[in-house]
Amino acid sequence: MYTAEGVLVGWLQPSGARVTAGDPILLIETEKATQEVVAPADGILHQAARIGERLTEQEVVGFILADGEVPPLFEGELVAATGQPLVPRPVTQRRRPPAEQAGQQPSERPPGGVIATPAARKLARTANIDLTRLTGSGPGGRIVEADVEAAISSAAAPAAAPARGWSPLIPATVSPEAQAFLATFPEPAAKPPSPAADDIAGWARAHAGNEAEVRRLNADIEALYKPQLVQTHLGGVPVLDIRPQNWSESRRILVYVHGGAYVLHSAASSLTSSVPVADDTGLRICAVDYTCAPAAGYREVVGQVAAVLTALRAAGHDWADIALFGDSAGAAIACGAILKLRDEGLGLPAAAVLWSPWADIAEIGDSYATLRDADLVFRYEQHLKSAALAYAPATEHRHPWVSPVYADYRAGFPPTLIQGGTKEIFLSNGVRLYQALDTAGQTAKLDLYEGMPHVFQAFNPDLPESKLARQKMKAFLNQYLSGGH
Repeated sequence: MYTAEGVLVGWLQPSGARVTAGDPILLIETEKATQEVVAPADGILHQAARIGERLTEQEVVGFILADGEVPPLFEGELVAATGQPLVPRPVTQRRRPPAEQAGQQPSERPPGGVIATPAARKLARTANIDLTRLTGSGPGGRIVEADVEAAISSAAAPAAAPARGWSPLIPATVSPEAQAFLATFPEPAAKPPSPAADDIAGWARAHAGNEAEVRRLNADIEALYKPQLVQTHLGGVPVLDIRPQNWSESRRILVYVHGGAYVLHSAASSLTSSVPVADDTGLRICAVDYTCAPAAGYREVVGQVAAVLTALRAAGHDWADIALFGDSAGAAIACGAILKLRDEGLGLPAAAVLWSPWADIAEIGDSYATLRDADLVFRYEQHLKSAALAYAPATEHRHPWVSPVYADYRAGFPPTLIQGGTKEIFLSNGVRLYQALDTAGQTAKLDLYEGMPHVFQAFNPDLPESKLARQKMKAFLNQYLSGGH
């Protein structure tokens, strides 16, 4: 039996086992993937290579022989039980592991001390996870991607709530469904603090842990709404093309910019925001998979969203066909991209919808103080301050592309719907942004919801308040997008 170039990471059948042609018998880890090698014929398996050996292409790793045949120890004849010589394929001289060359007991572990799939190794490098501390659940104890995801989730798990206990204020003025929903929130102060602004590895772990944590939730949304999801690129930027069930061909499109404090989430892990909106509005959504901070700063991120909008224009969409939608940090990025296009004289989209916009990246505004202990999601100093600094230096926190409350809107801006809740520290952000737009003579609507937390529409899309907010969003978009009614 011969193999591709790579590391032998596991035998799936023991030496001496009877196998049938096509049975998987070993795993080879190449640079791109882990490959199964199957038995080329019926017979008895005789292993000729050890786990952890790095093999060259077309190197012999074992033999499938008939009963009574014995494998050759060196190059030469293979002698059958009948005594008649059989001529095997040429056997190349295998490179032995250093321990074996020195006469020591050969290791059953590959270089690096672990057996892991390429996907697991890549994720571990990204999240700075030590593979030697993990136990593999794959064949032969191989570490697979799920093992690394479990380690990330464990490392990112929030600490237990303080013994004093915590119970959020649940107003009687919200729906019964919302009351039950609000009661499920753990104390924000019990969540672990965010990494330092310049902790690249720490943010990578946080991002990977968050992706793993919300994967099931997003899978449930996909299963419920059954949208068509296609990964593609626009303007050189990765995007997720989302088309709802029964979508009718239309030039109208909604560009979505996900939240996550500039450092978390992706287009694929934000389906609880984008997919229900696509379903309710019937619009095709283009979710921008921008590069999260600190891997990219605000100028690059805003530029990526602007590049997607420019690419849609080049593809034949009029500005009247395009609207923007963002939540939290994504709402601020969406505003920054619109301002960039406006400042460069490229035009304006038809409308913008902003959920709980992080419109002032610094801790400035009344509700940052008055709602500090009421916010159900985070504490600024503990969870947001370092994220803000990872996205933009403090000296640029009042740049309009970073904090859109400081923009001059007299030069123009699309009709804008701002939605938020009265139980979030970003309440002042929405109020101040509305006032900036309205004072400048732009069309703006501030739509606030009693007792609702930050981005409640995505936290629980089934709440009566969430459904009402999306219906108002649909009406707003239909009013300003081309072909609306």
